[in-house]
Amino acid sequence: MKKIVILPTSIVLGLIVLLVILITVKDRIIKSAIEIASKQVMGVETVIDRFSLSVIKQSVSIKGLRLYQPESFSEGVFVDITEVSGSCKIASLLGKKIHIPKLSLNIKEVILVKDKYGNLNVDALKIAREEGRKLQDEKTKMAFQIDEMILTIDKVIYKQYSQDGKPIIKAFDIGIKDEKYENITSPQQFAGKILQTVLESMAARAGLKSSAIYGIAAITGIGTIPVAAGAILFGKDHAIAEFDQDFQTVYDACIATLRKLGEVSKENGIIKGKASGCSISIELTKTKQDKTQVKVSGRKLFWPKPKIAGGILHEITQNLKKKEGRVVS
Repeated sequence: MKKIVILPTSIVLGLIVLLVILITVKDRIIKSAIEIASKQVMGVETVIDRFSLSVIKQSVSIKGLRLYQPESFSEGVFVDITEVSGSCKIASLLGKKIHIPKLSLNIKEVILVKDKYGNLNVDALKIAREEGRKLQDEKTKMAFQIDEMILTIDKVIYKQYSQDGKPIIKAFDIGIKDEKYENITSPQQFAGKILQTVLESMAARAGLKSSAIYGIAAITGIGTIPVAAGAILFGKDHAIAEFDQDFQTVYDACIATLRKLGEVSKENGIIKGKASGCSISIELTKTKQDKTQVKVSGRKLFWPKPKIAGGILHEITQNLKKKEGRVVS
């Protein structure tokens, strides 16, 4: 008759604690590896808020992933990714291959910046420079495969600086919702697909041209890229967002932002002024949910300028983030 070995409670608890530590350390190690790999491909700092890999479910999840601006540009976020989720074949790692059957990528915003010398931040990325494109031809230590990527991009912010240092800021809803891409075979191609999608859309909407787009097209396997197709007309002249902060805090942020970008002509009640060559009106109201709603309107003569309004609202959001640490919109 076999004897049943009963481990002491202290040993069992110790093993459980050790298992939890190993799982936590595993996620931290992979999280750091992704941040390092992103910097190698893009040449910019990358920060991940939370990463988890489930061995049982064969799935991966990232909450909060931010790529920051290239060194030659002002500090701030370049790409703000809300969530990355997908399935993965962990067994393929034993064969030195990263294989992801399906990956969903939800990008909150991409911030494109053109400095006062006419240089675009995308052109300063490692992937866009010659040495970055050469990475495509090098033999990597580990094979890479994404069978299907589903991409959503909420908006693109475009900042164009002039010699006086004050930027014209526009916000664009580029309409990228559940776009599907297949057979991605390298980290460079993965990043290139996303940048290509953004630059194609901005070329059509804002006449934005980038010398990097042709190199990125070579990486992604697309031979030609459309440019400057014409502007999109909007019927509305405003942008709206809601914030958790109290009325006075948001009001002060609106005043400070409009002064930074242009000038304030009226501060009593509705804030009025000028920025980016447009007449700007900012109206704040308290909602039933005890939030502060901000409506920014922009017009140039009789023409509505919702993109300018959206750009100013974006800067108000960033101003509040610096003061309070978080913004809900």
